[in-house]
Amino acid sequence: MTTNVLIAIDGSDQRHAVIDLAGRYLSPSRHALKVLLAVDPSFSLTSENDHIARADEVEYPAASEQQHAANRLIQSACDAFQAAGFQVQGALVQGEPADVIVNRAHALACDLIVMGHRHLSWFGKVVDPSVSARVLDAARCPVLIQTRSTADATAEK
Repeated sequence: MTTNVLIAIDGSDQRHAVIDLAGRYLSPSRHALKVLLAVDPSFSLTSENDHIARADEVEYPAASEQQHAANRLIQSACDAFQAAGFQVQGALVQGEPADVIVNRAHALACDLIVMGHRHLSWFGKVVDPSVSARVLDAARCPVLIQTRSTADATAEK
């Protein structure tokens, strides 16, 4: 029996570590993967099942490029999982990321969420709480979180 696992990625380089983490702990024979990238609707041209209209690409070139970049990220993650033998489906969903992740995991009857975590300053936590912290508070299933290593954080400074 396979179980559904939601893999939540974003546009950061940490998505590679999330994909690696999922590959280490999940098995193609036991897990069906649902790769999700949640985007703020103000940065997206389409709803989940629509195609980008040519007029939108001309009228909103920056949003169009963001949309295409998000689609490439989803496809790249799905390709990596398929190459490892997983059954995988990808989705780009508009909405506040924590809400989208929790609601999608519940709707798909996922047994696990795998995602990354940003290390924020105390001010950053006050101004914009991390998505992973909000998912941990609201999720109805276990959450496996990939944190950045201290070496990664130091290299960015």
